Parts: sequence; structure tokens; C-alpha cells
Amino acid sequence: MDGKCRICSRTAEINLDETAGNLPLCHAHGELVVEELRNARNLDRASRALGYGLPAYGSRPEDLGDSTELRCDQSTVELNAHRWLGRPGDACYWCLALHVERLREERARALAPIDYDEQDARYKDEVIRRGRRLTNAATIGLVTRAEALTLFDRWAAHV
Repeated sequence: MDGKCRICSRTAEINLDETAGNLPLCHAHGELVVEELRNARNLDRASRALGYGLPAYGSRPEDLGDSTELRCDQSTVELNAHRWLGRPGDACYWCLALHVERLREERARALAPIDYDEQDARYKDEVIRRGRRLTNAATIGLVTRAEALTLFDRWAAHV
């Protein structure tokens, strides 16, 4: 597979956008998102951010073969609901793309440099706070353990 992971820019090995190929992910982030999709499917609609396809009002599945017109179950206004052709229960591409973007942004925040000078009295507290963020990011697989340890060691060397 060609392309880079939308979350970390490593080589993509999976693409969650089956039609256009716009959601390439590396192996680790692909597993993370697929697991999140599995877990979200078991939650009630109000408890999850990811949407799934319901038959659109007025759609006639018999006219569309294996696919039917779907609407996102997370859309609150029927006229503006995300719509696509697929099988009922398919993940909503728009919700999925937004979720991948949030993961990319959270990864970037976790790996961002500390803005305080090492001599600043607030630096140590910021290292502790950011270390917790790195730990959480590594725990869920957003950053690798090696990335987190390398960055934390660099920050802690100045404390």
C-alpha cells in the first residue's frame, strides 16, 4: 500500500476508506482505530462519537443491490445527515475521518515541545504534566513506548 499514516506519517498498511482510499493508517494506528470501532459499536448512540449507517428515510434497498442509501445515526438533523451508499451498520466515513483527525491532533499535542525555558520555575511541573499525557498516549497506542521514553528523558534531563 502506498501512502503515509494520517496519524503519524509512518508507512500505511491499512486503509479504512474502502472507496476512495483517503484514510491510510500504519499497522499500529489501524489496529487502534479498528478496536475503537468495535468498542463503539457496543455503545448506545448517545455514548459514542462515531456514527454508523442507518437506512435513509425513503431509501429502497431492493433498487440498489447490495448497497442502500444510508444516513449517519449521529446526525441530529435528517436533512443534513451524512449520506452514502453502503450496508446498514457500516461506519460513517465523516465521523471516522474526524476521529482520525482528532487522534492526529492529540498525538501532535503529546509530542509537542515544552514551551517553558528549562530555567523557568514552571518547567518541572510542565514536565510532570506532559509526562502523564505521554503515558496516556503510549497506553492507548497513539505514540510508541520508545517515542514517549525518548521524549520524556530529553525533558527530564533539564529538571
